Amino acid sequence: PKTITLKGNVKITIEQGTFTKGGVPVTGSGALEIREMLKPSTIIRSGTNTNYNGSMGAKYLETDGFIYINAKQNGQPLDERLSKNLKISIPTDKADGTLTQLWTGVEDEQFTWVDMDEKDMIWDEDRNQNQEFNTVWAQDGVFEFSFGKLGWCNCDVIWGEGREMTTVTVELTGNVGELASYLGYSGNTFVFFCGKGAPIVAQLY
Repeated sequence: PKTITLKGNVKITIEQGTFTKGGVPVTGSGALEIREMLKPSTIIRSGTNTNYNGSMGAKYLETDGFIYINAKQNGQPLDERLSKNLKISIPTDKADGTLTQLWTGVEDEQFTWVDMDEKDMIWDEDRNQNQEFNTVWAQDGVFEFSFGKLGWCNCDVIWGEGREMTTVTVELTGNVGELASYLGYSGNTFVFFCGKGAPIVAQLY
C-alpha cells in the first residue's frame, strides 16, 4: 500500500490493484489529481460549496472537510468505481466519538452533495473500525474511513437539523454579471452564504 499525505495532513492509502480500466487492473505509471478542502476560505476560492440536495431535499452541510480524487493513465480517465477501497483520513479537532457522515458530490451546473450510495464502498473488504457505512466517528484526531470510488467525497453533518428554516434575500449592487455556475464554467459572479461560527459555504445560484 502507498500512503499520500496532502498539505493539510489528509492521508490517502491506496492498495495495489485499486485502479482499473474497463474492469482490468492497470499497471505502470499514472497520474492522480487530488484537491483538499478543509476550510471555508479554501472552499470559496475553489468555487465549490456545501450545498446538499439529496433524499432529504435542499439543505446545507456543515463540513468536516472534503476531497476530490481523480486518476488517469496516458491522459485517459480510469474507472470511477475502484476494485479496492481507498483508506482516507481527514484531521479533526473534534472529540473522540463525535460523528460525521459521508456524502458524494455531483458535478452539474449547480454543484451539490448527495447521499452516499451502497456502491460507493466495497463490502467484501474490512472497513475502518470507526466507520459504519456512511457514518464515521472521530478517533485520535482524525475521521478515518473507507471509500470505493473516484470523485468528490465529503465528511459533513446537516446544518441546523431540526431547527426552523428562514428565507434570506440577497441584493447585489454595482457591476454584477451573471451568477456563476459550478466552478464558474459559466457566469462570473459568485454569491456565498457563510454560517456564523460554523463551516458552511452555501453557494446561491
